[in-house]
Amino acid sequence: MSMRYDWTALIRDIQDKSLMTQAEIADRLNINQQTVSKIMNAHLNPGIKRKSDLLELAAKEGIDVETYRTDLALRKLESFIKDRKGRELIESYLQMSAADRKRFIKYAEKL
Repeated sequence: MSMRYDWTALIRDIQDKSLMTQAEIADRLNINQQTVSKIMNAHLNPGIKRKSDLLELAAKEGIDVETYRTDLALRKLESFIKDRKGRELIESYLQMSAADRKRFIKYAEKL
């Protein structure tokens, strides 16, 4: 399943919460400082390897990456459930496979 994240917000919070400079983040990710700056300013979307490295760095710094998810289906469901106070449905949704999530969202959109 492919998950999408707000990489700009994530890397900015890694810097803020860990008190690292862009250069220190770059060193930890084995990239140059300019690349960190471009990601922070939404001028560059990190590649697959960098995404994995960013998630790993965030985890090492104690940052909950789930708060940076931008999965459209999840956002739609959270919005729907928020009005109906159904946290247990969100938890069930999170355990579904990608295919089941798509079917669920298609069904919910028809309601």
